[in-house]
Amino acid sequence: MSLRDLNRFFSCWLNKTSNHRLEHLSVQSLKNINEDVLLKGLNATRFTEQQAIHFQSIRVVCHPEFTRGFEVRRIDGKLAAITFYTTFGTTYINFDVWS
Repeated sequence: MSLRDLNRFFSCWLNKTSNHRLEHLSVQSLKNINEDVLLKGLNATRFTEQQAIHFQSIRVVCHPEFTRGFEVRRIDGKLAAITFYTTFGTTYINFDVWS
């Protein structure tokens, strides 16, 4: 799956045209992630350090500490986070719905 495909998938969730019940998605890549391609048109907001800490404390699914992340809001107001972390040369892209 390319970053453009993943961007399209996230766009469909944000517009509530498909995958509206999705709560978590994790994708791994051996390539470097171009955040500009992945986040294009998603109106994503970069986390502040305090938001990242709060998000980690309320997670249901346990993941290693992420290194960067963005918040996105669906048209009905539901929030989700797109987070990234890298371990052993593999980058993980996680999508988690907050509320």
